[in-house]
Amino acid sequence: MNHTLKFSKSLNTPFLHYLAVVFICWFSTWHLSLAFFESNSGWFHDHGMLNYALGSTLNGLFLRAPLPGDYNHFSIHIHPTLLLVLPFKAVWSSGHTLIFFQMFVQSLGALPLFLIARKWTQNYTFAWLSVGLFFSNRYQKEILLSAHYEQLYIFTILCFIASLIYNRRFLAVMFAVLSLGVRDDYAFLLGASALCISIFDRKYWKQWSSLGVTGVVVFFVERKFIMPNLHNPTNYLTNAIFDQWGQYGNSLSEIAIYFLTHPFWVVEQIFTKSEYVRFMEEFAWLPALSPFGIGTLIPMSYISTYSVTSGRLAYYFSACILPFALIGYIWTLSRAWNSKYRIKQYVLGIFALHVCSIAYTNRNYTSANGLSTCTFFNCTDLYQLNIESKESTANRFIDQYINSNTESCAVTFKHFARANWRRTLVLTADAATYKPCLVFGDMTEEDQFAFMKTRNLKNELTSSGQYRIVEQQDQFYLLRNNECDRN
Repeated sequence: MNHTLKFSKSLNTPFLHYLAVVFICWFSTWHLSLAFFESNSGWFHDHGMLNYALGSTLNGLFLRAPLPGDYNHFSIHIHPTLLLVLPFKAVWSSGHTLIFFQMFVQSLGALPLFLIARKWTQNYTFAWLSVGLFFSNRYQKEILLSAHYEQLYIFTILCFIASLIYNRRFLAVMFAVLSLGVRDDYAFLLGASALCISIFDRKYWKQWSSLGVTGVVVFFVERKFIMPNLHNPTNYLTNAIFDQWGQYGNSLSEIAIYFLTHPFWVVEQIFTKSEYVRFMEEFAWLPALSPFGIGTLIPMSYISTYSVTSGRLAYYFSACILPFALIGYIWTLSRAWNSKYRIKQYVLGIFALHVCSIAYTNRNYTSANGLSTCTFFNCTDLYQLNIESKESTANRFIDQYINSNTESCAVTFKHFARANWRRTLVLTADAATYKPCLVFGDMTEEDQFAFMKTRNLKNELTSSGQYRIVEQQDQFYLLRNNECDRN
């Protein structure tokens, strides 16, 4: 009996619990990312462009993306935290590396949430229910399937909060820096949210205030001094902010002042012209009872007035508010758990019932890009796109027109480097100029994203005379850059 009790206690050590959480994160995201990749969803959205830009960095041209124009990707959005994937891509150059890295890091956000719940309640059951909440809500699934670098924010900001709670100053600073480096406008949103949270969180108000001021300063420095000086000869998407919010001011400061001086208008946008109410219903409005609830409102003023999102929380759009909703939910329930009333069993029961309810509701959740997940955590049940003709056509084009010994390719097809969101693939690029030489893709007129301008990429590339059509099969085209023939 004594040996049984000792063995039972050894299984209940904190380390084994933490290890179990990490294993769940790895196991679920490994299979999910493989399914995402094998279903050819790597053609989706910006993932291919990011893959190409990272590949070009490893080949000596820092974050250079050749399509739709020769530009440095940091001139559109600065996201240095994503560069942490470079050592892994240097070893494993497959396109799957980036997908798995993003999904795995996002899923690892369950670990700091587990640690926080454990610290606040001293109860492992409560902590494991927080892991269930993390994986089962619909917005977590939506972000997982977005294949975008905003996924990293969920992990970094939850780790920052956990570091504060556990009084790990160095880790808090490190994760604050990583959070600010996820994306330039996220630095501003985090800064504004942190300044508001500092008003309500009296224990850590200094840390939140410091993060808030730093985030705002970082955003303006990046937008005003760094991004305009990066390589972008065609000014691709350089005026995106003013295209969206130009009616509110002629500069970043004027736009910010307009939002600050029209609080009732901002509240109206959030509650009537966005998905915020639906988002909060997912968490039973419990985050609104915590100091972190304000952290969800500030980014929503951004999302609800951004015409690209139209107030929706599709794709990765909810990544900037989900961490605050999760931590606010746990904060509210932990206060009830630690109250003077003996209601711990009721709190635990309500928590378990709510997690099971949303897990069941979202068991076969289909994201905005048409992909789906199932089960309590993640799984491999992504529907397979009809890609046989595309793959066979691409392989035939490659075999016919590309020398297998070519070393000048910045990234090659065999490594699944999708070049841009239009399901288009740069097969080779000139090593010196980095101009794309051979471009293959599904160049039909319809764009699968309703919020994007419909483009005919074939006409766009051939009308100037720079490219010519080498071969066509159905909607698939192989284009050749005429300038490459002269090199």
